Amino acid sequence: MKIKKWIKRQWKQFNTSPPVLVLMYHRVINLELDPWNLAVSPQNFEQHLEILKANKLVRPLSHINKLIQNKNNTHPSLFITFDDGYMDNFLNAKPILEAYDLPATFFISTKQIGTSQTFWWDELTDLILNSPVLPKDLDLNFTHSFFSFDLKNDRILTEKLRNLHKTWNATLPPPSLRAQLYVDLWGYLSNLEYHEQQQIMGQLREWAGKYSEDFEMNNISMEKSQLQSLSFNPLFQIGAHTNSHPLLPRLNKEEQKKEIYESKQFLESMSNLSIDSFAYPSGKFDQNTLEILKSQGFKTAFTTNPRLVKPTTDPLLIGRYQVNNWTGKEFKQQLSKWMS
Repeated sequence: MKIKKWIKRQWKQFNTSPPVLVLMYHRVINLELDPWNLAVSPQNFEQHLEILKANKLVRPLSHINKLIQNKNNTHPSLFITFDDGYMDNFLNAKPILEAYDLPATFFISTKQIGTSQTFWWDELTDLILNSPVLPKDLDLNFTHSFFSFDLKNDRILTEKLRNLHKTWNATLPPPSLRAQLYVDLWGYLSNLEYHEQQQIMGQLREWAGKYSEDFEMNNISMEKSQLQSLSFNPLFQIGAHTNSHPLLPRLNKEEQKKEIYESKQFLESMSNLSIDSFAYPSGKFDQNTLEILKSQGFKTAFTTNPRLVKPTTDPLLIGRYQVNNWTGKEFKQQLSKWMS
């Protein structure tokens, strides 16, 4: 039985509102190292779209406010979103979406657009988990503290270690000292402002003897021309995702306002469109964030909380479900579970 028919039967049987669900992707690319499950292979992504196309559930994100406001909605709906603005969204996801004629929205962190600079978490992954040899001891000067770590024998990346890292998910216990170091550094860096993150990454590059030209170029963001092409395509929408992808609650109100405004202004001036949708970096926000979004004219904003959209949903607190690198069969099972 098709998912659409099964869903309709379920919500009619239990007299509930039809499910409205937002999918969250980040990347469409084959990655050897993906500790946060951000990447879906092009092959699996196409299988996902084949299922979505067959069930005729996907809508443009611009329709979501109408669905929230319509208490008598009778149509189950799905929305496709991407976060961050990686170049693989343009090179790999866009052609497949076009082939299946399915709309999607891309939330863009703007600072890296048109540069060869990667996000700090991708550089950290490559540096710690993928460097063939690292110094045994790491000593870092943080702003208010000192960090030391001994890699012992894990300073050498053996084939066994490499394979452990390929299958490791960062939500699970670290399988090596390198993985433990990665988790410790990720936890610290994620709470810093951009300039502090770059300062620490500079210390790490010097320690490892690696520099920007040594890192994987498949982790870069879109070129400005690619983003413009995306924004001009009627099948797609773009939304704001801050300038430098900070954890917004770690910033004061003025700093948050600057991050959000710079992202919105960049996208509007580049596209000549009004940008009124937003995705919270890492799903984090506070009361200041909500006030800023309202004052800057945002109509919808999206979290990373896995929740269905209901008539009672706050338009600035719309949940999303992260899609992992599942086969078509696995994806179909997840959809049925989420929408039941």
